[in-house]
Amino acid sequence: MAGRLGWAVAGGALAGWRPVPLGALRSTGPLGIGLLRVCHHPILRHTRHNTPKHPNLDPAGGPGGEGGARWSRSLSWSFSTPYPQESVVDRSRHRMLTVLARRAAEASRPGERTDGHRVALAIEGGGMRGTVSAGMALAIQQLGLLPLFDAVYGASAGAISGAWLLSTRPEGLRGWTDPVFARALIRRGNVLRARPVVDVRSLVETVYVRDFPLDFASVLTSPIEFHPLATDVLTGEAVDLRPSLTDERALRLALRASAALPLLAGPPVPIGDRLLYDAGVAESIPFRQALRDGATHVLVLRSRRLVDRAPARTAPSWGSRLVTGVGLRRHTPALRTAFLARAARLAADDLLLAEHDRDGPSLSDGPAILSIRPPDTSPGISRLESDPALLHTAFEVGHAAATGVLSPVTRPLDDSRSGPA
Repeated sequence: MAGRLGWAVAGGALAGWRPVPLGALRSTGPLGIGLLRVCHHPILRHTRHNTPKHPNLDPAGGPGGEGGARWSRSLSWSFSTPYPQESVVDRSRHRMLTVLARRAAEASRPGERTDGHRVALAIEGGGMRGTVSAGMALAIQQLGLLPLFDAVYGASAGAISGAWLLSTRPEGLRGWTDPVFARALIRRGNVLRARPVVDVRSLVETVYVRDFPLDFASVLTSPIEFHPLATDVLTGEAVDLRPSLTDERALRLALRASAALPLLAGPPVPIGDRLLYDAGVAESIPFRQALRDGATHVLVLRSRRLVDRAPARTAPSWGSRLVTGVGLRRHTPALRTAFLARAARLAADDLLLAEHDRDGPSLSDGPAILSIRPPDTSPGISRLESDPALLHTAFEVGHAAATGVLSPVTRPLDDSRSGPA
């Protein structure tokens, strides 16, 4: 039972729970009952009916308010001071949008390009937070811009969204807002039984095959390359699973591997001679693999708001240390090192992507990378979110954000956007 306690606490740490006061651990019953009481402690309990209505549930943004309340998946309300905002970036002349506008004007199609560019779409995941980037992906399809891309890269939930986007049923991306989908994927009670809290296997092998079919064959035959990423358990490095996509079963395995969160989603997924965990361990924002493959332009769909960007750390968080010490203790030092470095790597990626958003003269000779984020006034979504209203709002927020940035691409190209691509 003590082992289960360690797994439960480590799983809670990975899910974003804050430490529980020691006083809450006191119990007159057995250890399992004590843990159950901890999980129902007011600090951890989900009591939506006892909390005020979120002030930012309006998909258009709603009143933000300095120091306003935001929903925190530490499973409580938190009040935060305003996060320092970056200066407003003029995206109208960004090289990423310029090349998309040119391709749109030329009705460019995959496999028939003559511009010499490789344009990639990179979709961030983050568990149920991927609902945001799923909304962005559907906006790209509905704006008619998907044929302008040469490849789609996805990490974790972003890989699942990438598959839906490239399928014959891209509207299936709305499944992220379906409460049936959320119940099939998120099973919080399993943390008490040391079983997967995020049931990716059932989602991909049952829901996407029988209940809410994903046309896997159409993803494999798409003229746009699909690159789901995962993390090699042995090396702790990112792995591009495209070479393994030989049939529909292999594609399902790749989607499961890309979203196999350590502890939360069970054991690693075997593909070939590798064991694989969630892409987020090594590369949560899959733009670097696109660059390694020679992409000249990358559009990054972010699931995190600017206020959620990773803080610069001098040492791993207590939660990361707990996960590596309990859940990853039998794995290689390389994997544990990669897991502990996640926050620092994400912080570095945030800084790099922010610089690329400005697309200044010093970057003109390198790749053009543009990120689309949900606004800070939108509600924060955790990786284990299951509230239908919040998920619907998150999807619409992502859809609106992408539409706002990309709709000018569909207009006739004028001199203001005819600069170098």
